[in-house]
Amino acid sequence: MLRVLIGRPDIDAYVCQIINIMSPHTLTNSFVHTYRRLFRGQAFRYQRVVHEQLVPISAKPGKVELSNLRIIHKGYLNSGLAAQKAERNIELLKKALKNTPDDAFLYFYLGQAYSERLKPDKAIGAYEQEESLGGRLDIGFLSMVAVSKCACLKQLNRLDEAVAAVESACQTFSDYPDIHFLAGEIFFEKGE
Repeated sequence: MLRVLIGRPDIDAYVCQIINIMSPHTLTNSFVHTYRRLFRGQAFRYQRVVHEQLVPISAKPGKVELSNLRIIHKGYLNSGLAAQKAERNIELLKKALKNTPDDAFLYFYLGQAYSERLKPDKAIGAYEQEESLGGRLDIGFLSMVAVSKCACLKQLNRLDEAVAAVESACQTFSDYPDIHFLAGEIFFEKGE
């Protein structure tokens, strides 16, 4: 299959399904997302210090097509390695923010790294920095910021703030099921 895909000169990149295995014994806890992972080096390059984004090299983006290619990612299975990676990412992101303090993606990823390291107070600070930049992320990332921030408020037992944030997020991202699920958890914790 790989040879067939790379043998097509008219396609510059393929979107692949990435299956992130979270438990060695079951796929139940895995999560799946799609991303361009097979691409021509003369058409695309990576940008950013962590969670690199694939961007076109020229002003005319290359042709991208959906593929049936599946990639099994096991990088989350080793919790010690994941913790080291999160710490490394925190340092890289803080360093990158010194050079580009208005990069919303860097604040988003910093918040995610702090969340992974169970530092919800610092994660909230990073998410609020991202929000202060005025919505520079696309809707998919903005919804993840909302869910992540609400989850951190819940972790810190700041339930009144979490309710206000989750109610706002439910209105803004009404078709995003994760925010409604989190709202249920927050209201349950409040006994409502």
